[in-house]
Amino acid sequence: MVEDILDQLESILSPLGIYKIEDNSIIKAELVAYAYGIDLVKEQIQKTFEEGFIQTSQDFGLSLREELMKIEPEGSINQRREKIIKRNCVIRGQWNPNRINEILQETKLDVSVVEDFEKGRVIITFASQKDATIENLSKVLNVVRSEIPAHLEIRSNIGPITWNKIDKANKGFAYLDRLDLTFDSLENFE
Repeated sequence: MVEDILDQLESILSPLGIYKIEDNSIIKAELVAYAYGIDLVKEQIQKTFEEGFIQTSQDFGLSLREELMKIEPEGSINQRREKIIKRNCVIRGQWNPNRINEILQETKLDVSVVEDFEKGRVIITFASQKDATIENLSKVLNVVRSEIPAHLEIRSNIGPITWNKIDKANKGFAYLDRLDLTFDSLENFE
């Protein structure tokens, strides 16, 4: 590939008559350096092009999408692609609480989701008080957040979470940040 680029550079410059391109000349060495640089850029552009499409991505194109969509990178490359494509196929107006409850089974928690139409919210209900923890709420939110329409507020049956409780647990803001909870999850419980 470098030779092709070098040939192209020489064919562009030779007709000008300004450069004397001979082996072991400074001009030839400079063109070889340019050819290697151009080859590296071409490879990076090709890699970015391949990773830009789900069907051809095999590396960072998959992992970036999985991170963005909160998908666990498991299985073969084709299985990972299928999960991403499936998640991208969820469109507005097709939200289905039964589908969400199926997805919740991934968490292995006894939890369900109910929509409160009047108040425009979704309520995540833990069957057991033992399971009703901030950590489990974070797990559930990571699984369902991308499936629930953004205009619906998310609430939970976890008892009121107050800043005092968080302070008593001796957990810092880095801990809360890792949980990836919404502001409403911490401030506005009823």
